[in-house]
Amino acid sequence: MKKIWFLLLLALTGCGEQGSIQIANFESADVANKVIVLLAQHQVPASLSSEKENFQIYVDKPDEAKARELLTEFNFYFQREDLNDLLESKFASLSKLEMVKSNLLESREIYNKLSVIPNVLRASVVVTGEKSKRISVLIMSLNEFESTKKSNIERFLKGLVAESDTLTVSYFVQLAGNENV
Repeated sequence: MKKIWFLLLLALTGCGEQGSIQIANFESADVANKVIVLLAQHQVPASLSSEKENFQIYVDKPDEAKARELLTEFNFYFQREDLNDLLESKFASLSKLEMVKSNLLESREIYNKLSVIPNVLRASVVVTGEKSKRISVLIMSLNEFESTKKSNIERFLKGLVAESDTLTVSYFVQLAGNENV
């Protein structure tokens, strides 16, 4: 009788490999939701929980390696450089800091506007320069954009930047069913 209870208890609780493990933590609900969708498209069940301003992604332990591989492939572990070192630098001039701050604010503004476009999985925006700025935009998606949608995005972006600025837009598509062919 004790053996039956033990086997039943073992079957219900699993062999130690069951349970969830946190694989990511984001400050943005939008990014966390995109990660959940990405994992679902690759048949990796995941759950989302939030605590204050942080959003945690959990997967089952057997799916951890595949989930981490996907997040690495799509650069979701990428952390932007912390500017505290630059701001605290004894050698940083005030005008240089103002230019960096201005460029960061402009890149954040463009990023926020791109992030709400449907099918944009991730966007990266880099703004450099002072007067004639160079703006580089990388848009990642799971599906190919139609040429009309691409031209609409580029026209929208040209409306956000000054005429003297140089705008470069690149698209990166990772098909959901494509497994590193």
